[in-house]
Amino acid sequence: MANVSAAPNESILVGRVIRLEKQANGKTEMQLKIEEVECIYGPCFSEKDQEITCFTFQDTKHVIVGSRIKAKVEYIGGPHHGQYQLLKIDE
Repeated sequence: MANVSAAPNESILVGRVIRLEKQANGKTEMQLKIEEVECIYGPCFSEKDQEITCFTFQDTKHVIVGSRIKAKVEYIGGPHHGQYQLLKIDE
């Protein structure tokens, strides 16, 4: 079962930004404390009260530590390691 990828999936998350790191290449990494989860399709890889580390290439100029954001997210990876990519952040 090595090299097994996560099934296609998307969820809508609402969470509080705990950590934020903007990088020179346009990528932003952040840690979120999840307050709400709505699974759109595929398996749901996150749950309420979980803290996740995620990344995005979306514009994050309006996001600061402590803000509450709503975002469409996809889990990319396998059973032992993966990442959450924020596909669209709502203002």
